[in-house]
Amino acid sequence: MPPPAGRRNRPRLRPPPVPEPTRHRTDPRLRARPRPRLGHDRELDEPLLVSDPGTDVVSYTGSTTVGRAVLAEAARRLKPCSLELDGKTPMLVFDDADLDAAVPVLTAAVTTFSGQFCMAGSRVLAHAGIADELRRRMVAALEAVRPGPGDRPDTDMGPVVDREQALRIDGLVAESEAYGKILVRGGLLHPKGTDAFLRPSLVEIEDVDAPLVQREVFGPVATFEVFGDEDDAVRRANATEYGLAASVWTRDVDRPLRVARRIDAGTVWTNTWAAVRDQMEKGGFKQSGMGRLNGPRALAEFQEIKHLVHNA
Repeated sequence: MPPPAGRRNRPRLRPPPVPEPTRHRTDPRLRARPRPRLGHDRELDEPLLVSDPGTDVVSYTGSTTVGRAVLAEAARRLKPCSLELDGKTPMLVFDDADLDAAVPVLTAAVTTFSGQFCMAGSRVLAHAGIADELRRRMVAALEAVRPGPGDRPDTDMGPVVDREQALRIDGLVAESEAYGKILVRGGLLHPKGTDAFLRPSLVEIEDVDAPLVQREVFGPVATFEVFGDEDDAVRRANATEYGLAASVWTRDVDRPLRVARRIDAGTVWTNTWAAVRDQMEKGGFKQSGMGRLNGPRALAEFQEIKHLVHNA
């Protein structure tokens, strides 16, 4: 909202398709307001909002599938479009990394927002020399995560958005047993219940073409992959169609810059994750989107260049 408003534009918001009571609890300011003309019907809303003559610029954050549809509709009317879409953030852990520092952050990268984050650290790539130790530590850390209501002090991770999504995510982990080794099963906290609580999952996979590597899960699920050397690490990191973010863990002074330059991602962190600032342009390569959020580039997305030429 700030980038368009900062350039004297009037933003029009399309809320996510969550239940109305949830949206009102999330933002109390909406309680007293009438339901907007554009509701929660995806097949109707995106085309209406994008094709409306009053919409000059479109900024969309969400799935790559819907992003492509938004872009196609915008292209029919030559409207500028900024898209932040799916991601499969690889976390490259080299054999000289400080595992005491890395493991808590890698765990948070899987469980923050219950994994419902485009920059979630959904791929843990381990150098062969420390793979056994990192695997052991990650299993212990994820098994110790306590899911539950967010208002309880003993909760480490809240629910996903609804039961339907919890069942979908649990099903993807179950299917991965056919092509990977399940290190932490995780899954539904209450299999016979109606809630959306999940425990985090970790699946070791060798084939980078496997569905769990290639598909954004949008839940607390990560793959564990082993690489042999720096070239193999970069090859694996770039093996998906996404390029939103990545993380490099090492004590080597030169390696972070050398590796980051070869990774196809809009943001690459060194020995950290999810360090995002308002001043930093954020966005993805490849199928993770186009355009940028935050920073001066985000303001430019909502501006037109006009020349006024006067003949004296």
